[in-house]
Amino acid sequence: MIFTRFYRTSGRAFYYKLVRRDDNYIWDDVSKALVETPTWVNSAIAVTEITDTGIYPIIIPDDLPNGVTYDVVVFIQKNAAPIVTDEVDSGYVLKYGSIFGF
Repeated sequence: MIFTRFYRTSGRAFYYKLVRRDDNYIWDDVSKALVETPTWVNSAIAVTEITDTGIYPIIIPDDLPNGVTYDVVVFIQKNAAPIVTDEVDSGYVLKYGSIFGF
């Protein structure tokens, strides 16, 4: 499911992390579970640009538990792999499974 789209210069690399607001557990995209301290790389979910458009959709993992609120934190990836020193680009609030259809 596409949660939102953001618009930036084409050809850049982004990823995001999902943080459950209740307890700050982070989505581990490798184990497909919310965990307290995942590795940086395992919790980085790639954002793939729609070919040469500068449109970057955030697609929510199918296995994400619903009915709670998450912070969606988008990072600018500066190297070949996500690293802890990557810069935050933007952030969103996701109330997943709410009456709003998310």
